[in-house]
Amino acid sequence: MIFSIDLSFNELTKFYDYLLLIALKVDVSNNKIRTISNDLIKKLSNDLISSRELKIHNNPLTQPAVPLEMLTETS
Repeated sequence: MIFSIDLSFNELTKFYDYLLLIALKVDVSNNKIRTISNDLIKKLSNDLISSRELKIHNNPLTQPAVPLEMLTETS
């Protein structure tokens, strides 16, 4: 298991769901990601990865609509 993957500021256009299966923390903030899969939203509420941290702020997300509390950073 990887502790943290930081892919912020890389002009990524796609988020790969498997990143949350191999790392505890994933930062893809400040990229060009427009969509995340509905499967990812379901996985985020799954016990297996609910303890994971995903930072995806400052991306032009348009699909799906993600509840704001899911995108809030934790300290």
